Amino acid sequence: MPDTTPDAELTESLYRAIGRVVSESAKVEDRLRSILSDFDPTDNLAILFEGQSWEWLVQSVKVVLAKYGAYGWRGERDEMISLLGEMAELRDLRNWVAHSTWRKHCSFGDDDELCAPSVRGKSEPEKVLHFNRSRQRRKRAEKRFTVEDVEEIADRIEDLCVRLHDCGTRMAKRRYMLGRYPAYKGLG
Repeated sequence: MPDTTPDAELTESLYRAIGRVVSESAKVEDRLRSILSDFDPTDNLAILFEGQSWEWLVQSVKVVLAKYGAYGWRGERDEMISLLGEMAELRDLRNWVAHSTWRKHCSFGDDDELCAPSVRGKSEPEKVLHFNRSRQRRKRAEKRFTVEDVEEIADRIEDLCVRLHDCGTRMAKRRYMLGRYPAYKGLG
């Protein structure tokens, strides 16, 4: 049976990279909750946003943007919709990282072609780890990632969070400057 335990140095750097992906993902979810909360002047609805998944939050922001798209911030709304579109790929990559077991060797045995490749792994095969999704709802799948791939995913999620914050802040400022608070009038 092949050794499935990565060396200690690789393990430590991988755990750090996985932790960053999970932490940056939590920040994105928090930012999405904040964007949704900006549409509720009473804060009565904030309880609905707590504990919701990345997917639920994205869909909810899309619904709110569709409803209140004509309130003088169409540019920001379009930018936000574009950012939400970018999130689908990052969510999938985040799910691979957060919900996988990993090992040095392919769990499919010698048929390594069943693993989706890592771009970096082609030039540095000794650094490749095999991620096997533990929460797949379809047939078993495996992907190859390097620690650098996982770090890049964390960097991309962090960058997305910064851009979500910037766009959300501009949207909120514009609504207040225009004296338009479109959300949920009559609550409270």
